[in-house]
Amino acid sequence: MPVSIYEKGATLLELLIAVVMVTVAVVILTLTFPKASSTITNSRQHQLATNFASTGIQQLKEQPYALIQVTDPTAGTPFPVSGTANPGGCDCSKEDFSGLPPDAIYTESGVTYTRKVCVNLVDRPGGVWTSYCSDNTSATDKGLKNIRVRVTWAIGADTHFTEMESMVTRQ
Repeated sequence: MPVSIYEKGATLLELLIAVVMVTVAVVILTLTFPKASSTITNSRQHQLATNFASTGIQQLKEQPYALIQVTDPTAGTPFPVSGTANPGGCDCSKEDFSGLPPDAIYTESGVTYTRKVCVNLVDRPGGVWTSYCSDNTSATDKGLKNIRVRVTWAIGADTHFTEMESMVTRQ
C-alpha cells in the first residue's frame, strides 16, 4: 500500500522531540517552584514582622505622651553614646537593641518574632534632628519623642530583622 503524505501519525523523530520538550518543561517547573515557594515564604515572614512592628508603634502612639517611657541609658542597657550633657547621646538609631528587653513576642507557623522598642527624646534646633538624654525632669523634654522598633526572627541559622521608626509629640 502506498503511503500518502496526508495520512495521520507521528514519526519516531517527532515523538522523541515531543518527549524531550515535555521533559525540559517538567525540569524547569521542578526547579522554579521551590524558589518561588521560598520567596513567598520570606515575603510573608517579612510582612508579619512589619505588621508586628507597626502594631507596637501604634500601641505606643495611642498612649498619652507623658506615659511613653524613654529608654533608660543607665538601666543596664546603655546607648552607644550616652550622657545627659551629650547632644546626640541616647540615640535609638545607634542602638543595636541587643541589651533591650523584648517588648512582645509573637509566634506563627513555627517562627518566633521578637519585638524590642527604643524611645528617645529628640529636638530640631537649627533644622537638624538631635537626640539627647533625659535628666528625668520635665525641663529637658522639648515635646518630641522618637520611637524605634526592631522585630527579629530566625530561620535556621539565619537571623532576620526589620525596623520602623516614628515620632510622637506632646500636644
